[in-house]
Amino acid sequence: MGLRYGIFLLIVYVISVQSAFAQAEKTDLTIGKLIERVIRYNSDISISIDNLRIANLKYRETLADNAPTLTLDETGYEVSRGIDALTNKFEFGLEYSQNLPTSGSLGLGLENDFTLRLVDGQDPSFRQHPSISLRWRQPVFVNGKFIDMDVFAAEKQKAGLDRKKTQKTTEETTNSVIQNALFSFFDVIDKRNDATYRSDRLEWHGQDLRNLEKRRDLKLITATKVWEKKLEIGDLEEELYTLRLELQESEKNLAHHLGLVDLSGLRLNSELPIIESQILLSDLSKKVLDRNPSVVKEEIALKTAGLDIIIDDLDYASTLEAELSFTPRYASGITYAPTFQKSFSQFVESDADFDLTLSLLLTIPLIDGGKRSLERERNQLSERITYQKLQSHQQLALQDLELTIQKRDNLLEKVNLLLDHVQLNKKQLEIQEKLFELKQIIAQDVESVKLDLANRENKLWRANADLLVATLDLYSIAGENLSQFLKSFYK
Repeated sequence: MGLRYGIFLLIVYVISVQSAFAQAEKTDLTIGKLIERVIRYNSDISISIDNLRIANLKYRETLADNAPTLTLDETGYEVSRGIDALTNKFEFGLEYSQNLPTSGSLGLGLENDFTLRLVDGQDPSFRQHPSISLRWRQPVFVNGKFIDMDVFAAEKQKAGLDRKKTQKTTEETTNSVIQNALFSFFDVIDKRNDATYRSDRLEWHGQDLRNLEKRRDLKLITATKVWEKKLEIGDLEEELYTLRLELQESEKNLAHHLGLVDLSGLRLNSELPIIESQILLSDLSKKVLDRNPSVVKEEIALKTAGLDIIIDDLDYASTLEAELSFTPRYASGITYAPTFQKSFSQFVESDADFDLTLSLLLTIPLIDGGKRSLERERNQLSERITYQKLQSHQQLALQDLELTIQKRDNLLEKVNLLLDHVQLNKKQLEIQEKLFELKQIIAQDVESVKLDLANRENKLWRANADLLVATLDLYSIAGENLSQFLKSFYK
């Protein structure tokens, strides 16, 4: 008997030590650490950040399109064999191109054919055939102008707007994920507190049932009272079971936000940061119109629609091309030079000559089936629709702001009301404890008041948590980046 009892105590000790170590190894998850981890591991934020990187790269690509280019062109080698001669021909070309602010382009080309001729029994002979050309290409008759200087700037501005829109989408996604994660975090803590309260309340009702059974046995009450209490306990057990199932779902949801399988290694810290601010509708209305992500994205869409009208007309523009080429040549009767050096110096001899060629080409689209006017009309309608959407988003954002401020004010009143209730409960508990010391009430009466106090404190905590969420909602509606705004809480 003594041995069995000793083994039992050893098992209890080992289990308690393991439990203590497990508790000690848990990481304390504060709101700051929650936000930090969500930003680092949430897949939606990661995808939005990658999309922003893509947008930045596309913007840089657009800028690179307007950078000068240098191309090695038409470079090759050809060999041919005659009856008594071997001819080696080397072709070389170099092209420099630069886009112009007029949406046209300017190019400078350098070409040369170098020939080395080897004749049996003779010295090698050499020949150069260089050519320099200057090319200019310009779209004309664009948007009712001979040369529209706005198209080039519009293309660059549109690329910048695409990047800005993606940036706003990234901020909007980050804010949404942070808000959802905070709500999930608070929901888990609230449900755990509620489950603890309901479990303690069930224990209290169990004790009350035992007291009723004693009174029934003493014929002080009828059996009906006992059965009524049992039914009440059954309902409470069912509610607790349902709550625990909901808690499991909430814990899974929070673990997903954190990029974890479960919350087994975490201890949720329920301490709430205090955000002191006097938030007025008049102060935030301008910020909402200037910075709200939904409004800003519609403003970008409106600007983009206007730019498309300018840019798309370029597809139907006429094209004016000019090319000036300069080709030096040897003096009449000279085909090859006796040395490699002379193959160059022959071009500067007094009897050397050159060819100078100027060509102009104008391309004018005459019939397009009315496509140009139809596309312009379509773009103008799109711009008008986008403007209407912008007005609608502005109104909705202001309404959302006003409703959120009202919600926050109501929550402030609720917090103050619950604070008063908690204070009253504490005073009631003091009275009950004194009555218990005077043996005027039983311990169960005191426990009932303690449970009521714990329940009201839980409700007060949840009201403060909801108040924090509502405050962050205001900052989010006003276009604030919550990850930056909340950095002070996880430094």
